[in-house]
Amino acid sequence: MLEYSGFKKILNPIVNAIGNHFSVNSENIKLLIPETAVKIVSEISTALEKKVISLKIDIATRLNRSILGINAQLIIGGRINLFTLGMTELKDKHTGIYIKNMVEKVLEKYNIDIQQIYSITTDNGANMISFVNLLGSEIEDEVFFDHNFSFNKLIGIRCAAHTLQLAIKDSIKKADFNEFISDARRLVKKLRIPSLMLKFKDVNTKRPILDCPTRWNLYK
Repeated sequence: MLEYSGFKKILNPIVNAIGNHFSVNSENIKLLIPETAVKIVSEISTALEKKVISLKIDIATRLNRSILGINAQLIIGGRINLFTLGMTELKDKHTGIYIKNMVEKVLEKYNIDIQQIYSITTDNGANMISFVNLLGSEIEDEVFFDHNFSFNKLIGIRCAAHTLQLAIKDSIKKADFNEFISDARRLVKKLRIPSLMLKFKDVNTKRPILDCPTRWNLYK
């Protein structure tokens, strides 16, 4: 990738600003990326050590690949801090127990004890709810043997945006709304033909959007 002309155009201004004492090539990048990754993991581990944290977890699927994203949020010095702990590819069925196992592997990488977790924010998927319940049960089992721990119940938080989307989806299932939405979709499909799309471009107008039911966060 470093040898591609397009990538070089992006990278060259940065390299020139750094100066001649530093060069970017495939060999030193192979060395620098792992070293930098280890350093970042160490810094995040130190920041989260013995701290109460909240996790935010979501799964995105693109081009037949599913990625599990895990963020940790906590307050440091009176300010909210957010750390990305991992973007892990999922290669098995997205069951609650599988998600739990994958999350625990990432937490172990940062030396995060599950008892540090105060809450987890997820979407409303049954697998995510199952994952939170499974992890919550594990925390309660550990707390049973540790009477010094300050709280013993994991709080599962449903994503507000996803909850709103589900409520809207239920509302538009009504016959009158459904007919209106169907008419709008047919109109958008007709407007998206190449000749009309060029006219939208000529007048600097955004192209009409066709919704995708499986992508609840399509609209912004």
